[in-house]
Order: sequence, then C-alpha cells, then structure tokens
Amino acid sequence: LGQGIIETDTSSNELCQGDSSGAALEMQTDSEELLHAGIAVAERAWKKFTEGTSWSADTPELVVTHQVGKAHTNALFEAVGLDPAKNFSTFETLGNVGSVSLPITYAMAREQGLAPSGKSTLLMGIGSGLSAIIHSLTN
Repeated sequence: LGQGIIETDTSSNELCQGDSSGAALEMQTDSEELLHAGIAVAERAWKKFTEGTSWSADTPELVVTHQVGKAHTNALFEAVGLDPAKNFSTFETLGNVGSVSLPITYAMAREQGLAPSGKSTLLMGIGSGLSAIIHSLTN
C-alpha cells in the first residue's frame, strides 16, 4: 500500500477555530499564520518521511494534495522541493472542498488515467489543527 507519516503541532490550534451559534456555524481563521504554521509542520513531516523511506522530491510521478488554494499549494511545493508540474490540481474546478479534497482529487486523477498501475504517487495533506500527513503509493 505504501509508506506514510503523520506530524502534528497543536501549539497553533488557535489559528483556526469553529463554533456554532444557534443554527449558524462560525469560523475564525488567521489565514496567513495558518499558512506559515502548516508549511512548517509539513516541512518536518517531509523530512521525517524522506529519512524513513527511499523517497525524495524526485521520486513521485504524481502529487495529490489537500488543496486549499494556489498560494498554499505553491508554498508547500517550494518548501519541500517538489516539482509543481507533477501536481494534479482540482482547486480551479472544485474550489476548497475541505476534508474531501485529497480523496476526491486522487479519485479524479485515477478516473483521468493519471495514476495508472505502477506509477508512484505522493499524497499530502495539512489540517488546520495542525497536522500533516504524507503517504506514498505505487498504484
């Protein structure tokens, strides 16, 4: 199935908080700080992932991420040294679809024939709690 790692940093959990007031949901986010904190935890996860596996930034043929937006994706790829040309992006068509972003984007890549058998795929996600998950697949 592949190899993976999870890295967490709950010291920044105040950067994105949700609550409800009656029938309405409320969410407060410090987007800029959340971006920086998320990239930092992703960098630590990437370092541990590459140290614990035979993977490097050159290994994946396809990269699928939890997609919040273009700036976040660009910052992530730059921080860990991944080639942006390997990214399969659905943000332009789906927008930010929250926690289903990674699985739906991977499913769409498979449907479009971009993740055939034998192709090395990297799955990456950053959650606003803060946690980062990285998982390798050889389809």
